[in-house]
Amino acid sequence: MTYESISKTGAKETKRFFNITSTTPSYTYRHPKGLLYSTEFAQPALTVTEKASFEDMTSRGLVSDKSKYAGHSLGEYAALCAIANMMPLEQILSIVFYRGLSMQVAVERDDEGRSEFGMMAVDPSRVTKGFDIMKLEATVKAIAKESGALLEIVNYNVQDKQYVCAGTLRNLQTLTLVCNDLATPLPPSPSLDALITRHVAALSTVNATSVTLDRGKATIPLAGIDVPFHSSFLRPNLAAFREVLEQNIRKDWMDPDKLIGRYVPNVTARPFDISKEAFEYAYQATGSERLKAVIDGWVEEGESVKA
Repeated sequence: MTYESISKTGAKETKRFFNITSTTPSYTYRHPKGLLYSTEFAQPALTVTEKASFEDMTSRGLVSDKSKYAGHSLGEYAALCAIANMMPLEQILSIVFYRGLSMQVAVERDDEGRSEFGMMAVDPSRVTKGFDIMKLEATVKAIAKESGALLEIVNYNVQDKQYVCAGTLRNLQTLTLVCNDLATPLPPSPSLDALITRHVAALSTVNATSVTLDRGKATIPLAGIDVPFHSSFLRPNLAAFREVLEQNIRKDWMDPDKLIGRYVPNVTARPFDISKEAFEYAYQATGSERLKAVIDGWVEEGESVKA
C-alpha cells in the first residue's frame, strides 16, 4: 500500500496510498460524486465495458483477426486485453485499478474531496481567424508562466480542431476567458499578454478547488475529470506504476501474431514491430534508458557476440 514518488526537489519519497496501517480494521472509499467519478474505480469499469463490447462484436462475426487496432490512454490497455489477450481480465483490472489509484492520490484534495485540477477540450478554429495550434500553444505557455501553475496541451486529437488541455481549474478558466475575449473583441482590443495578466490576477483570489469551468466559445470542460492526465504533473508516479507492469506482464502470455504489424502503440503511432529501427524510433520519441540499453546491446541474427 505504499509507493515511491519524486518530490519537487528531486528527492525520492515513500508514501502511503491511504492513512492506514497493518492494524487498521477497514477502509471506506469515498467520492463526493460517487465512486464511478473516482479514477481508480472509473478505469476498471471502463475497461470491463470495452472488453464486453469487443466480445459482443466478436460473437457476431464483426471482428477480423487481421485488423489493426489501437486504443488511446486507458483504451490502449483495454485494446491489448481484448484483442491481444495479453493477460487474464482479472490481471488487467488489477493493473488499471492501480493505475487509477496512483493518479487519484497524485493530487491533493480538500475536505470535500475536490482537487484543483481538470481537463478541457479546445477548438482553436473557433477563437478567431488565424488562431492556429502554434498560437494556442503560445497562449497555454503564457498562462502557465504568468500563473506559475500547470497548464499543458496533453492530447493532439484532431488537427486544427480538437486539442485537450490539462491544468489547474484557475488556468483552464483563464484559457476559456482569454479565448472568449479573442473571439469577440471589443475596442480598444487589449494585447494577448494583457488579457492573460488580467484574468490570471482576477482568478488568483478564487479558491483553487471551487472554480467552476464554463463552456466557452472554443472550450468544453471534460466533466468529472479532476486529475491532470497525460501531463508532466504525473511524471513522478511513473516509476511505481512501471514496477506494477513488470510484476504483472508475463512473456509467455504474449502472442506475437496479435501484436506485430497489428497493434499501434500510442507512443509511436506505427504498427508494432521488433526491428532495431522500430526500437530506435521509439527511443527517439521517449528517450527511454531501457530502450537505449536494448539498442546498445542489439545483435542481429547471424552476428557473433564478442566476449
